[in-house]
Amino acid sequence: MKRSFVLVSVLSLLSFSLGRAQSDTAAFRAAVAVRTASGKISALVQFLAEFPASPFRGGAYNSLFGLYVDRGDEADALDAAAHYLQTVAPEARMGPYNQFAYALAVRNMGLDSALAYATLAESMAKGEGGGTLGPIQGTRAYVL
Repeated sequence: MKRSFVLVSVLSLLSFSLGRAQSDTAAFRAAVAVRTASGKISALVQFLAEFPASPFRGGAYNSLFGLYVDRGDEADALDAAAHYLQTVAPEARMGPYNQFAYALAVRNMGLDSALAYATLAESMAKGEGGGTLGPIQGTRAYVL
């Protein structure tokens, strides 16, 4: 009797977890499928409010960054970038730093932050010693 209770409890917890995972997956897919920029922003913000610990939150913040940059909303773009970076391991941030620096520089916004991101990416590329240093230095030069 005790074993069957434990088994039922574990199965119930597992089915709840799977149901939640499916609902956060479906909610993220629905949010990124919205066609208008303002509608997508609203859907992504709602997704983040409903699923703050979702493994898709990084993708949501990255999408919001791009949407805010396209809209010219510097403050929200920088906020989304900062939140996105919290979802990325520090040693894996070189690409996102460079991506954010370039996107901000292209729109001529948040240039102090763009320079900081480009400098961080350059420092990481120098430490890595791969073939990424040239393009990252190109981004940094563009920002300047």
